[in-house]
Amino acid sequence: MDINSADYQVHIVFFKIDSDFKVLRNQKYELVPYDTEKSTGIFLEEGEYGQQVLTNESISMDILPQYVKETINSIQTPDDYRVFKNSLGNNFQLSERTYNNTTTIEGVFYVPVKLKQIKVSPGYKKKDLGVIFNINYYIKYNSTNTVLSRRIYGSAIHQTYVDINQYNNINTVAEMQSLSYDSIDGGKACINTIDNRIIIDDYSQCTAFDILYSQNFTLVPYFQDEEGTITLEISNTVNDLTKYNASNNKKLEYKIYVKNTGNAPSSNNVLKTNVPDKVIVDEASISDAGVYNKQKNIITWNIERIDDEQQIVVSYKALAPDTVSGEELIGNSTVLSDQQTTESYSNNTIVTLDKIVEIIKNPNTGTSMIYIPNTNIGMPISILLAIVMLIGITILVVMKKTIKKLR
Repeated sequence: MDINSADYQVHIVFFKIDSDFKVLRNQKYELVPYDTEKSTGIFLEEGEYGQQVLTNESISMDILPQYVKETINSIQTPDDYRVFKNSLGNNFQLSERTYNNTTTIEGVFYVPVKLKQIKVSPGYKKKDLGVIFNINYYIKYNSTNTVLSRRIYGSAIHQTYVDINQYNNINTVAEMQSLSYDSIDGGKACINTIDNRIIIDDYSQCTAFDILYSQNFTLVPYFQDEEGTITLEISNTVNDLTKYNASNNKKLEYKIYVKNTGNAPSSNNVLKTNVPDKVIVDEASISDAGVYNKQKNIITWNIERIDDEQQIVVSYKALAPDTVSGEELIGNSTVLSDQQTTESYSNNTIVTLDKIVEIIKNPNTGTSMIYIPNTNIGMPISILLAIVMLIGITILVVMKKTIKKLR
């Protein structure tokens, strides 16, 4: 018999703050099972004052850990439930009540559920939270012991937030029920809407008591986020190389790569590339709303956000000048942000205007290329060597056959 319904009453609310007790905004959390982190599509909303809120959401069994779902599905009858209760001893309690020849047997599971942080405020590390759910599992049966229905009802224990990582090694309901669910460090406060700061002990300044909740709660849990590090690395290529031998009017494509190798998002990123003199920029090809300053030969991009471990790529197309002068056209780029105020510098890109043979290493593949004189045709050195060896072997074979015939 399938479970007839799975209903949850949820009321979750908290603030995230910085070291000055100012509310951090632009965060996002999803309610997920802590053992699989499978997406449920249930996201907290950001309230008017920056509070993270989830209220009266309809939630399915998908939020439960896999071993809890397996246990519930294995309990099909009242006797199954009693055997299960006896196996856990005092760690699990059952109650039975009868009305009009119908008996309901009920047990309560305590289950941690993960509030997975999907988006964090720039400059801060992501940190998941846990919230404890009461899961009530009912089986209703009649006087002939026939099961009439099975039902799950759950509710989040208000303001009980836990360190979710402590449950990573829990694999059975028995282990889970033996734990004590201690709240993590933090506090409860209201907010002063004048300066958007958490007020802890001067309640006379609180102007949002009745606005944050539709229920009679006055204090909201808060947690201080930890600042992270932002490291922006930048590199350039031209036609996917760091050095390129161009012929007259050869089309060029410049790409600038920026990666945040830190552990926190970077905001208001300003990326500038110095266009080599004499290179003719195709302004329509500039990606990502980059702005070209012809007088200074600089293209500027404003990238709102680069998450940790995220790489962004911007680009533009251009033409090499129509002269063969033997000179090198050198370009490079810089990047900085609100969090990284010192510029990071890229490598140089070099476009040569002579038609000599050059050995150039592709930074993406590590392959060394050799260019044929008077063309832009290149080939890996390994292939050229193979061709030379093949020609040499062919010449030797022909010579041997010729000598043999002469004898």
